[in-house]
Amino acid sequence: MTKNKIWQENKHAQIGIMGGAFNPFHNGHLRHAIEVLERMPLDHIELLPSAHHPHKKGLLPFQLRVDCIEHAIKDIPFLSINTIENEISAPSYTEKVLQAWRKQHPLHKPYFLLGTEDFSALHTWNKGREIPTLAHLLIVSRHGSDAELVCNYAQKLWGDIHISHENTYKYNTLTIQDDSFFDSKNNEESQYLAEKNAKHMASIIKECYHIFSEKSNISKAEQLQIAIPNIGFCTYLHIPHIDISATQIRKLWSEKKCLTGLMPPQEQDFLSTNHEILKKYW
Repeated sequence: MTKNKIWQENKHAQIGIMGGAFNPFHNGHLRHAIEVLERMPLDHIELLPSAHHPHKKGLLPFQLRVDCIEHAIKDIPFLSINTIENEISAPSYTEKVLQAWRKQHPLHKPYFLLGTEDFSALHTWNKGREIPTLAHLLIVSRHGSDAELVCNYAQKLWGDIHISHENTYKYNTLTIQDDSFFDSKNNEESQYLAEKNAKHMASIIKECYHIFSEKSNISKAEQLQIAIPNIGFCTYLHIPHIDISATQIRKLWSEKKCLTGLMPPQEQDFLSTNHEILKKYW
């Protein structure tokens, strides 16, 4: 049985979704995934390579990046690749990708990983404010504790939020009771479902969450749960920073310097065998 098949057979699997250019995939990405898996009740993480980057220079062809990742994670059972973004017409907005992912995995609970920088720009994304209705957001900080900034931004974006240190994962999958809420074209039905889910969310918040007082110190928090009434949930995580970047790797590669320790060795070997192709892009 393949590693992908194992979690797919679990009808209640909670799956992390980690997108990116992965140009190339490296040990920073790997440690990022491991840290999140160790802190959150996830069964698996899917890597979603981005397919359409009209303004990104030096981007390897999609299939070559997929092949790189396959070599990098072939012995890692908790990671797999999903090429869904290559199947979606451009522009592949996050909202569009998550809608397609939910149709692909109707029984699974998606957790979308993003950094604090991306989270703070959510208002500029296509339907960015609605993304927590499609997936639980995992907001990851790697450059310092940004908990207070995340909470302040969430409040500006959604207004009424409820914050807790408590471990309330068992309630995180209960945000939306009826997926037809997203697909309904009937205004009366949509209104009914909205009211139904608002009451449902209110009951969860009343049972599980407390609001921080003004005296509460959240600036140094390592982990926070954020509930957004009638929208969804976010989790803030502070994980150790590993100073590895794809830009750094491409520069070292072009200078014919050693990449040991920056990426899995089997991926490095694969890149070496495709040296002539890489020269065209890097």
